[in-house]
Amino acid sequence: ALFVRFDDVVRNISDSVTRMFRSLPGYTPPPNIRSVDVYVIGSSCGGTGAGMFFDIANLSRQLIAQSALEAILQGHVFLPSCFSGTQVALRSIQTNACAFLRTMELMQSDALPAIQYPGLKTMEYPAPLFRRVHLISSVDVTGIRAGEIQDVFESVALQLDLEITGASARDMRSAADNDPADFNNRPLGRLAVYSS
Repeated sequence: ALFVRFDDVVRNISDSVTRMFRSLPGYTPPPNIRSVDVYVIGSSCGGTGAGMFFDIANLSRQLIAQSALEAILQGHVFLPSCFSGTQVALRSIQTNACAFLRTMELMQSDALPAIQYPGLKTMEYPAPLFRRVHLISSVDVTGIRAGEIQDVFESVALQLDLEITGASARDMRSAADNDPADFNNRPLGRLAVYSS
């Protein structure tokens, strides 16, 4: 699936990096930016899609490096408990998650293999692939299970909002391509910016 739409994926990542550093009326990017925070969000429970999680992260790092910037990757990974209330076979998603987490362990501890993507030069990277990885469960630290998957998504969205706000505040070391959240607008009891 990735290679069928590969040109679109490359264009979207490259365009996002370009937009972050483009001057606009009323906005001038901070000088001397040397890094970009990249948040890769995915599920450990799929087959092909879960594997693309690592390709997207590695590809993002490679494309950002072409702009002489460092990509600071953070992974946010949904675990099987997030999907326990759905009609997916639990055994299947647990098996997929096990394979995903073994791959994650290798990507974080061993030197990454050189990967040749179409039309891009081969690059090698030292491990770890991600600066930080968040494993997301539907059960919080107090043992309370989220009632709906939407509640898990909202929790992750709030976490990302805090991460991005914190990244932007680090002496403007990182640029964030993000719309500000409107915490006063709550249709159906949920934050408007995160509601589906």
